[in-house]
Amino acid sequence: MELLVDENSALAKTNLRAMILDPEVWKLLTPEQVAHVQKYWPGDSYNGDLSALASNDHLRHDIAQYQKALADGQHDAEWIRQAKAANTLRNQLCDEEAQQAQQQAKAEIGNSNREQENQDKVDEMTEDADGKQPNDNSNGDHQMMDA
Repeated sequence: MELLVDENSALAKTNLRAMILDPEVWKLLTPEQVAHVQKYWPGDSYNGDLSALASNDHLRHDIAQYQKALADGQHDAEWIRQAKAANTLRNQLCDEEAQQAQQQAKAEIGNSNREQENQDKVDEMTEDADGKQPNDNSNGDHQMMDA
């Protein structure tokens, strides 16, 4: 297991891509081991055809990322535990922020609806006895505007 997580592991310096693409290496593995390794391929990139795997840029990128992380000590069990804890905390904070934003939006919509209801009540109360709206100049009065 140390081979997979120790920053001084030979895997950090080995040409993993060449090793993975070597048909002789695959012959050393049992079918169960091959199936286990295939679970970690990017997408469904390996179907037994090593030439297709050789041209897979995702594999090249993922190997480089793994080796850099390994060399930087980012596969250390404590580092991984801390990273997972930080990720969980970030997700909780994001969920709380989303919940607060949703509550604020509901409150703003509620306030807007109440303001409209209040304005409607004011309009009803200010109607003339004749049923005219305030500012209704339908009685023939015309006001001149200064230019």
